[in-house]
Amino acid sequence: MATNAYGFDDKKLKVSIDRAIEDAIKDIDISKIIGDVWKTVYPIGSIYISTVQTNPAVIFGGGEWISFGIGKTLVGVDGSDSDFSSAEKTGGSKDIPKHSHTQNAKFEIRPGNYASVYTETGWNTSISKGSTWNADLDMTSASHKGDRVTIAGETATTGTGKNNMPPYITVYMYKRTA
Repeated sequence: MATNAYGFDDKKLKVSIDRAIEDAIKDIDISKIIGDVWKTVYPIGSIYISTVQTNPAVIFGGGEWISFGIGKTLVGVDGSDSDFSSAEKTGGSKDIPKHSHTQNAKFEIRPGNYASVYTETGWNTSISKGSTWNADLDMTSASHKGDRVTIAGETATTGTGKNNMPPYITVYMYKRTA
């Protein structure tokens, strides 16, 4: 590095770039700048996600961070859906509880050699003369061909209480609290 950082030589300004940089940064505290940057990037309430378990307070040299979302999946806020309308709402379960479904169908006795069954998808099942359909019909003596009869289908219990997990990948999450 030149000892004369500044000066004139033949009426031209002569500057040592190294000395100019040293003069410009001699009072700059790099660790303070880095500290200010992470505080800007991760303000209080921010979430830090990593595959490294190290608490961000160690990585960034400050702040208070707590583990966040342990065993949970993140879902974006959706103001139009009350389940997801604000930050940090929780819900859901990884288990499918035992529950029931009831199939209600209509049964029509048509003139001729068949009957039809109506389900949620429409008139889609025909029962020919001589075949059986596994349901009990409760028809009154006043029922006639062409009448429609509602059949209260059987209630079936489903759900095993076992896991119903979507594909996932685990990460460490921390929330900045101070």
